[in-house]
Amino acid sequence: TRYPLAFQGSVGIRHMISGPDGSLWFTYSGDETGVARFQPPAEVAPLQYLSGARFEAKVTWSSPGFGSDNPAPVIRITGDTGAVYFFSPGNVELILKVVDGTAVNGKRWVFVGGLTDVAYTLTIRDLLTGVVQTYSRPQGQMASFADTAAFGF
Repeated sequence: TRYPLAFQGSVGIRHMISGPDGSLWFTYSGDETGVARFQPPAEVAPLQYLSGARFEAKVTWSSPGFGSDNPAPVIRITGDTGAVYFFSPGNVELILKVVDGTAVNGKRWVFVGGLTDVAYTLTIRDLLTGVVQTYSRPQGQMASFADTAAFGF
């Protein structure tokens, strides 16, 4: 359910939570009190935070007739997993996750399930250490992959 944002006068945000689709739900009070939802447009919010918000995932894609370096939304599925679409939200192109494998090899792991042959670049940044890993696939190549040495502590 969506509720209109009818702010008049001063408004204070009381509580905020992100929805599974990347939207922000919040309660507010002021001259009026209520619940509101804000859905950032895909062009503004092409990334998602994974693995306890430690990792930032950003995807761009390119395809003949659609241009290059198009931002792709990453929609949270779980705290570790995101779904990526290029053309429409109902057409998932990639599934990605960052998981804690430190008990096995001291690293955090990246897994990507490729469901497309569209060219893309995935960039994952560790917000704690600043380390960045970039993965690219060319047009016409369908590939899922794992990097079990992607990030150290």
